[in-house]
Amino acid sequence: IRRAARHGFMLGIQGPFLYTLLEPVYEMMSGQYPEILGNTDMNKKVLKFEEERFAHTLSSGMEILGKLMNDVKSSGADTVPGAELFKLYDTYGFPLDLAQDIAEDNGLKVDEQGFHREMELQKTRARASWTGGEEEVTGVYRDILKRSGPTEFLGYDSLHSDSTVVAIVKSGALADRAEEGENVEIVLDKTPFYGESGGQTGDQGGMRVNGTIIHVQDTKKFHGLVLHVSKVEKGHLSTGSAVHASVPEEGRKAIKRNHTATHLLHAALKAVLGDHVKQAGSLVAQDRLRFDFTHFFAVNSRELNEIERIVNEKIIGNMRVDVAETSLDDAIAQGVVALFGEKYGERVRVVRAGDFSAELCGGTHCDATGDIGPFKIISEGSVAAGIRRIEAITGFSALEYLSARENELKKASQLLKVNELGLYEKIEKIIHDARQTEKEMDRIRQKSVSGSVHNLLDKIMEINNVKVLAHKADNLDMKSLRNLVDSIRGSMGSGIIVLGSAVDSQAYFVSAVSKDLTSRFHAGEILKAVTGGKGGGRPDMAQGGTKDASGIEKAIASVSDIIKEKMK
Repeated sequence: IRRAARHGFMLGIQGPFLYTLLEPVYEMMSGQYPEILGNTDMNKKVLKFEEERFAHTLSSGMEILGKLMNDVKSSGADTVPGAELFKLYDTYGFPLDLAQDIAEDNGLKVDEQGFHREMELQKTRARASWTGGEEEVTGVYRDILKRSGPTEFLGYDSLHSDSTVVAIVKSGALADRAEEGENVEIVLDKTPFYGESGGQTGDQGGMRVNGTIIHVQDTKKFHGLVLHVSKVEKGHLSTGSAVHASVPEEGRKAIKRNHTATHLLHAALKAVLGDHVKQAGSLVAQDRLRFDFTHFFAVNSRELNEIERIVNEKIIGNMRVDVAETSLDDAIAQGVVALFGEKYGERVRVVRAGDFSAELCGGTHCDATGDIGPFKIISEGSVAAGIRRIEAITGFSALEYLSARENELKKASQLLKVNELGLYEKIEKIIHDARQTEKEMDRIRQKSVSGSVHNLLDKIMEINNVKVLAHKADNLDMKSLRNLVDSIRGSMGSGIIVLGSAVDSQAYFVSAVSKDLTSRFHAGEILKAVTGGKGGGRPDMAQGGTKDASGIEKAIASVSDIIKEKMK
């Protein structure tokens, strides 16, 4: 498909065309393979989509590859460097086999070994990134870790635990006791609270012991320790106390929905935009999810619709979400997605959503994709060069969002007295009618302006043999004022014109100087003197405005004195 699309591009064919050739294929092949007729519309849609997607890669990559080949020829060499081809692949998703075809067409070879060597180097860098050592634990947390060991996390299977307080950190120092109203970090021997990591926000919830009530405001993870950022709401807490820790079920379920949806979104982005898409950051919260990814173009509305459709299709399919532990090497060998920059131990947790998605992840997830509920993309945009961001919502948040949109549509349709499905056509007609009305109003204004020119000529005064017209017009916007000035200049000849008018409490001014007088008077300087410094323009024409509509008459009355001053 890529080769055919490239040759079509080289022949000057604009836009997708291969999908139009499916009909003769159906005619020739349907006798032997009748099943191909069962999905003709989808086949055309997918092929057209692939062509359009590849067009982005082709247009960007061809330009860079062309320059690269020219450089090779200029140097007298005959081989395109593998490192450069890998950079083209890694940055734009430009495939090696296509680069080979293009190079051969230009009488060049490609350094295929160099390309694969760079690929292996990247894998090595990634592996080093995944397994790199952590920074040294220092201070109070080192003491806690040495004394009590890492916190046991129970949150995959339970939202409650009966735990023991192994440490209290107050203002960066160990404390034996926390009093009512104090903010502290609490470390337990075991906890159902998930500490913020991998983009997933930390849990909120509570702890209780006897009459003591503790509100857990956030949860952090630090070198195996889970830190419960808390406030003692009632009573007091001591090291060694037995507490009951609990995470609200609805909040955890909402985070699960968003986290599993993030994995589906990642896979859908690769399916729609290409394998060059890589995760560049994420946020998984109770109310929303955010996913940053590498891509050099804005994701258009059709692509967003397709991404959203695929995610919802996988949700409706209710695929099992399986979690298993394995070695990092085995997971990578199986093609499981590992995130560059994340640190992994020798044993890793693999989260699989059916056969659609497989990622290394320590977060909490749904048991099946159907648990996610509706998935809705609410925004897409750029956050940095080559980095795009999608924000989306799931479950009850998505239902509330869709309900709010539906209510707005209902209100709009009731206001316009039209069925909701006919809103677009109705609004389009209203806009068209408004534009036609505006054109008619412009025509009426121009007719009125033309009719007033004769009367205005009678108001011309002469100052030292220079004709000057200063006038306040009624309800003329800037465009109408300029048109009126042009009409007056045609009849007035040599002279200076200053007009002012007000529309919706906004004052507008236009000044004009005939060509024969521009050596003595500057329209922009005259205008600034009239408006108190606002506006500007050419020597023969200037415009400006102020928000003080009440000052127009005074400004116009000052014109004669301004001209006299300019004559000195």
